[in-house]
Amino acid sequence: PKKSFVNCAILPCDTGGVATQSYNCLLNLAHLYGISDSTFLFENDRLLHICKYNLGLNDASFSNINFLISQQLSSVFQPLEEIDSSLMLGNLTSHPDFKFLQVKTEPNFQKQHFNFEGTMQWSFLTKALVKPLFGSLRYQSNERKLQNKIISSVLVTRGSEPLTANCVKTFKESKDYVRWLPKEESFKLYNQKVPFLNYQKYISLIYNSNSVYLPLNMIVDNAWTSFTHGAFLHHYKKYDIDEDYFLESFQKMENILDNYKCL
Repeated sequence: PKKSFVNCAILPCDTGGVATQSYNCLLNLAHLYGISDSTFLFENDRLLHICKYNLGLNDASFSNINFLISQQLSSVFQPLEEIDSSLMLGNLTSHPDFKFLQVKTEPNFQKQHFNFEGTMQWSFLTKALVKPLFGSLRYQSNERKLQNKIISSVLVTRGSEPLTANCVKTFKESKDYVRWLPKEESFKLYNQKVPFLNYQKYISLIYNSNSVYLPLNMIVDNAWTSFTHGAFLHHYKKYDIDEDYFLESFQKMENILDNYKCL
């Protein structure tokens, strides 16, 4: 009972890839959600963007993407003096209906820029994290625009210098946090003086928000389109995955999406 079951899921690219990728993602996430305490979601498209435009890797390989993911996860699970990682993640997923987590880390730049890393300030790193987290989401329905809502977030800094109050203010005092969670539980800050890898300063933001709705809704929509046309279902029937199994998975994922959409 004191152990946490944490999964890591990689969401497929919007285009290309395997014809059945939406099916596979739907079935896996619907199953994992019921047996996991939390699941980290990584988007292939976002990772490729970082590799290409931040790391200068025009032809990013699976190794490059996996290295980036492992580095981000390592920055979360490396020991902290103030709290155990399982307890930290448990606080982020305290509500059983919201178990998806995302992580953003900085810096992300090419190795030849390491020579300038000594002059890097926390303010530069925090500004790079703020943009993709706060503000309106890029989803427009017929009824209303989906506003960004954050259940909770954790900021982990690794470096000898603590984060300044001005840098913390944007995260701590954001109006995007849900109202039903106490303010003192919405945002947590932890600092580890031990440097991470070769960085003098490294920052990780772990958060639970409705931003997962966008990529997940696209996956479910694509899966529905294929399912209504009966496409590729024969590949699954030989493994005893029939239409009823698919419909149950659709129901689970749509309930999850509806919860996040209504935050």
